[in-house]
Amino acid sequence: MRRSVAITLIVFSAVVVAGGVIADNSARAYAENLIATGVKTSLPSEVAGEVDVSVGGLSFISQYLSGKLDEVTITSRDLQLSGVPVAASILAKGVPTDLGRPVDAIDATLTLSEAAVNATAVPGAGSLALLDGSVGYAGTLNVLGVSLNYTVRAAAAPSPGNVILLTPQEVTLSSGGGSLDLTGVLAGVKDTTVPLCLASYLPKSLTISGVTVTAGAADIVVSGRNILLSPAILSTRGTCS
Repeated sequence: MRRSVAITLIVFSAVVVAGGVIADNSARAYAENLIATGVKTSLPSEVAGEVDVSVGGLSFISQYLSGKLDEVTITSRDLQLSGVPVAASILAKGVPTDLGRPVDAIDATLTLSEAAVNATAVPGAGSLALLDGSVGYAGTLNVLGVSLNYTVRAAAAPSPGNVILLTPQEVTLSSGGGSLDLTGVLAGVKDTTVPLCLASYLPKSLTISGVTVTAGAADIVVSGRNILLSPAILSTRGTCS
């Protein structure tokens, strides 16, 4: 008798736990769909594309009742940002269920192809080549009536104002010059940094915190802390001087 009662209690507990898991998973899936719809609705007019949402953490219901979700991951491979194609992965931590309150932290990785990078304005650099660990570009100088063509390999790093600064590491003369001593000229090119301003493409409340360049692509990490996810804030862009 005791054994049958114990078995009954075990089975009942298993059913309750399974029911709780199913309910929690259903609530999580519903919330993910709701958040995805909300994100699409809140996108600024110059941003278009589909998004997928995943809510992390343990019990979703417990998180919801606490008023804050541990982690929300938003991904998209077909975003268009002012006509520029971008793949995006966004990790938001401490997301309040009341969106009138700020999100604790946002870290987004935007992946741009070489063509997408070149769709932005690059003053003084012309067309950029995304190499393994560096950025390449070409230029022309006129010295004593002689045209000099050169190529540059530059390191890319974030700079204040949502600017990616290209700092030449290696300058090579590709044609021209003849017997001229061009040591000083090439040194001048190497000392000249090139700013790539992305401020007009990004919400003003977010800051470029990292850049990784690989062959044919660039990953740009954008971060922010204590940010309200309102359409007005997300649509407010910076400016490039």
